[in-house]
Amino acid sequence: MEPLRNRCVSLRTVRGVVGILIWLFVVAPAGANDRSPPSGRLAELRRQAQERAKQPFQPDRVELPQALRDLDYDGYRAISFRSQRALWVAEKLPFQVEFFHRGYLFPQRVRVFILEDGQRREVAFSPRLFDYSQSAVQPEELPEDLGFAGLRLLYPIHQADRHHEFISFLGASYFRSLGAHQVYGASARGLAVGMGSPIEEFPYFETFWVEEPSAGARTITMYALLDSASVTGAYRFDIGPGETTLVEVRAEVFARTSFNDVGVAPLTSMYFYGRNGPKRLQNSRPEVHDSDGLLLDNGAGEWTWRPLWNPETISLSTLQVEAVKGFGLIQRARDPCDYRDPRTSYERRPSIWVEPLADWRDGGIRLLELPSDGEGQDNIGACWIPPASFSAAGSLSLEYRLHFGKSVPEPNGIGKVVATRWSESSGTATRFAVDFDLGAAGADPQQAPEAVVTASAGEVSAVQTRRDPATGHWRTTFEASPHGGQIMEIRAFLQQDERKLTEVWNFAWPR
Repeated sequence: MEPLRNRCVSLRTVRGVVGILIWLFVVAPAGANDRSPPSGRLAELRRQAQERAKQPFQPDRVELPQALRDLDYDGYRAISFRSQRALWVAEKLPFQVEFFHRGYLFPQRVRVFILEDGQRREVAFSPRLFDYSQSAVQPEELPEDLGFAGLRLLYPIHQADRHHEFISFLGASYFRSLGAHQVYGASARGLAVGMGSPIEEFPYFETFWVEEPSAGARTITMYALLDSASVTGAYRFDIGPGETTLVEVRAEVFARTSFNDVGVAPLTSMYFYGRNGPKRLQNSRPEVHDSDGLLLDNGAGEWTWRPLWNPETISLSTLQVEAVKGFGLIQRARDPCDYRDPRTSYERRPSIWVEPLADWRDGGIRLLELPSDGEGQDNIGACWIPPASFSAAGSLSLEYRLHFGKSVPEPNGIGKVVATRWSESSGTATRFAVDFDLGAAGADPQQAPEAVVTASAGEVSAVQTRRDPATGHWRTTFEASPHGGQIMEIRAFLQQDERKLTEVWNFAWPR
């Protein structure tokens, strides 16, 4: 994951003047240099990606004008897309498409094609698509082949009579989405190469194809070509906006070189501070985060919760699993009082759940946590690491579904972790306190649950469990003492009569 990536890239720019204009002057028939035929779709794109992987990487050479390279955050936001010129406005279709301008953090040119009536048309850049009235950029000085930085889709997701943005593709292979009545938070990526390493690579979507939807469509299909120095890839996205927006991903990626660190279904988020950690920062807001935990379903009836943390140094860990039924970055704290900040609405940020549609066995879930000194930076990354290395000329087929929303798959009938705290170390021991909400776990109210706490190394002692009468939660406390600098992989859960009542709390210590 890109270290401390500036999160302002996801913000929607100011809208232009209202009116209805047609698209004929910006949508041109595809020429001989088009990247994909109108039929064949994913299979044809797959062949193209495979052929490209046999050739040396050739990045796009369309230079960005100096005026756009020099833009800062405010200068970039001053260039806004004219919403009345969104694709399919005049046709009154359920979906609309808008585009991001190149500049600032987004120098890469992206080409966009529309697939309609068996034909493909390229959307040509035109300054008339954007409002520069608040910008110092002179539109007449921009080249005709400038292209776009990305695109976003709109749909009546929040209210039936108005289109709203619900998914955007901007920067490398990043894309983010949301469910109804939510605001943007965590994001996804097409692929990760060397997540967390000093030489991490960022493959990018260099071309998109968008299928024209029917008049009553509730889903829309897109295709994308991924490229980088190490990999190429052909992607299909079937996207259905709703209370939980579903993005079904089918792809095949091809290796230009051999490497052993590819991350599948990578997710990115932000955790500044909250109820996970030794103490809260001096701030009027109790919590600040887009996600507060990594959740994992190992497919064998065990759910694992790893609380997120803003560490003092880079933390990179892998949860080894025999099979992955699902994983995600989850936002569990949903009460506005958890944040007391109506401006940011962190309680309305979506959780993201990855549901494999194929057999994901062995390997592990990688979690990257970076130190961060502000909420404007993404510092959390997660992905599935396949067990096998990726050899030159090899390929990897991907098939999974992303859930963006408030109600993503979570364990039913068992208790959940609601808070993780620890004290500053006293000598060699650190005291932990983990709060469990038994919820609908079916526990015997007359019998106190038993805490089971184990560690892969070091020593765990002084385990106690008590009920908090104010919240009804059960708090398990214990002391953890590492030995010889070893990392302790600590697990804890509650049980009654040897029946597991909760998900497994998991934490690596020290960090």
